[in-house]
Amino acid sequence: MKKFQILIMSILFTFSAIAQGTDVTEMLKKGEAAMSGYELDRAIKIYSDVLASNPDNTEAKERLGYIYTAPGPNQDLSSADKYYGEAFTSGFMSPAAMLRYANLLQIQNNFDKARSVYNFYSNRGYSSNSLIRNVNAGFFSKISEPNTGIVVKNVEDINTANSDFSPSYYRNGITYVSTRKNRTKTGYSSEDEIVKSFTDIFKATQNEKVKGTFNESELLLKTNEKYMLGPMTFSEDFGVAYITRSTVKDGKSFAKDDQRTVLMEICRVNYSNGDVENWDDVTSVVLNRGMGYQNFSYAHPAFVTGRGDEMIFVSNMPGGLGGNDLWYSKLVGSEWSAPINLGPEVNTSGDEMFPFVGKDGVLFYASNGLPGQGGLDIYRATKIDDAKYGQAENMGAPYNSKYDDFGYVVNETERDGYFSSNRAGGKGSDDIYFWRTGETQLCIKVIELVSKDPIMNSGVRIPCLGSKTYYTDANGLACITVTALKNCDVKASADGFKSNSVTIKNLQANKIVEVTLDRDLEQRCKFVIIVLDEESNQPIKGASVNIRQPSTNEEIDGNTKSDGSIRVKGISMNEYYEINASKTLPDGTRYIGIPESAICKGLKNDDSIVKTIYLKKASVGIGFEIQNIFYDLNKWNIRPDAAFELDKIVSLLRQYPSMEIEMGSHTDCRATAKYNETLSSRRAEACVEYLISKGIASSRLTSRGYGESQLKNGCACEGRVKSNCSEADHQRNRRTEFTITKF
Repeated sequence: MKKFQILIMSILFTFSAIAQGTDVTEMLKKGEAAMSGYELDRAIKIYSDVLASNPDNTEAKERLGYIYTAPGPNQDLSSADKYYGEAFTSGFMSPAAMLRYANLLQIQNNFDKARSVYNFYSNRGYSSNSLIRNVNAGFFSKISEPNTGIVVKNVEDINTANSDFSPSYYRNGITYVSTRKNRTKTGYSSEDEIVKSFTDIFKATQNEKVKGTFNESELLLKTNEKYMLGPMTFSEDFGVAYITRSTVKDGKSFAKDDQRTVLMEICRVNYSNGDVENWDDVTSVVLNRGMGYQNFSYAHPAFVTGRGDEMIFVSNMPGGLGGNDLWYSKLVGSEWSAPINLGPEVNTSGDEMFPFVGKDGVLFYASNGLPGQGGLDIYRATKIDDAKYGQAENMGAPYNSKYDDFGYVVNETERDGYFSSNRAGGKGSDDIYFWRTGETQLCIKVIELVSKDPIMNSGVRIPCLGSKTYYTDANGLACITVTALKNCDVKASADGFKSNSVTIKNLQANKIVEVTLDRDLEQRCKFVIIVLDEESNQPIKGASVNIRQPSTNEEIDGNTKSDGSIRVKGISMNEYYEINASKTLPDGTRYIGIPESAICKGLKNDDSIVKTIYLKKASVGIGFEIQNIFYDLNKWNIRPDAAFELDKIVSLLRQYPSMEIEMGSHTDCRATAKYNETLSSRRAEACVEYLISKGIASSRLTSRGYGESQLKNGCACEGRVKSNCSEADHQRNRRTEFTITKF
């Protein structure tokens, strides 16, 4: 599909070089050059020659898997499955290739194998995204079952045999991107294959005489012939537009990165002369002032607010999770703030693209790095904070298919909208589709299990509709107006009762859904969690707190108040909970801390347990001491109590998959300096081996033994030096720390 050549900035076959023989290395470089120039037949031959001389070469297999998967004359899914499968079995498959392999398996309905690939990917520590971590056996059938309350139809008035995609609402119609021929020349005498598919932005107005149809499309923006134009976003009054545009070097050719990929930029466009159809004053928008920012792409802008002062966009800049990620920036004065990555709840090592933000703040986007039906799938994530969104959810059928589905938009009523897809039955390689759903009333009735009496003031949550809690009236009813729902959970809770949930399979008409609650005779406690800045010891307001019960994988999320605290009731007795806290500032600075564990044991009903979590600014060189890592005398094996603490580091590394650390071990002064250095090195190596055994990639970990070289107090005793320190003083020096080496 041409959109991948034009609008996805980093070609999906970027691989890290593995030590090879000189001839093989040179052949791989030639193969990469052939792929960058879209000479795929030549690339296939080169990689086949590599495998003929080196049958175990994983890089060549990954590249062939990519070529045979991509739409076009070379597509051969059977061959792609073969090469990807061999690369996966080798144990050396790259994380990005694993996601592409899982995607291919989904297209082929091999959901069990896809699930195993996702599980392996997660267990290796490549992602902390819970959607990837928790792909259960029924997930794929659940998202494949069509929501019959949603009607989808091809917008035939707009679509052509070319690629038409990425719609945006514009006045009394829509704008969209198309490769249809509209230029007599491009301004280039010769260029890549990419020149043959220049994209422009078109507008289509509603036909007032025939409802639901459009007048003939026409160009929205006349621009310099050398530019390709892509997805755009408008301010609420349509006075300002931000567009995606190719960059041009010296006015003669496309600007490209070292992978020969065309670079994209985001530009601001204003009206002029009071004419609402006279667009000019096109200026580049600087979203990244870091070193080398010109060598990366910025595309697919989406305003978060109607004012156009907050934006989510796509970029392959450093600091992301891999591929193309979604980033957030805010307009401060006349400049955009440093971009903040939306994090592992949204982004993956695959590609996240085509964002759109609804009036209620819900983010919609496309990804090929999350479990779905195949190709790009459309996902939604509920807003928590400016740059913080909840776990992404797959939108399911009929929005998603085994093909590429992307460019989703929804109107203010949330009853209809558009999206793009290259699914079977369309008019071109990509078509625009209209979707519509009807409104209905959903009433949740919460009753007591035995007596069937209604329960007043029960809290009702419907996660697929957002984070809002509804409360039942005297009749036990909470009623809301909704659009059609499919496979949507309804959760109810009340003081003195056990929480319960039911699933709405398919809601198309007014309905009362009953949720029964059983009386809770089990004793429960409360958590009081306090989040402090480790340096200043001051409370951190608005820190994100996640409480997870590992035995059931149930999670509770919340944010701290002005005193840095959050209180959570209804905690099960005698169950361990893992507590994680973090904070992201508007400038992108992140504060993180080592997760804490807590258990309510030996407490009375409704008693509280207090846990304090200290956060530090996450940057290279910052160290964290891991409490309670003890070793037997002169030994370095990981004891069960130490393993319990190291599991917290596993959770932290899964939460931040781009973070790399050094595990450092320290001893007290007793024994010789040389002996202590050796002992501490073995202990640090044992910590690293334990983390690897839990699925953390070895490439993210290093170890170092510091011996007694970095004592935290004056308890030196080497040589003739005598120490009067207590055992507690010596214990303070026997510690394990980790230091961030990359973030």
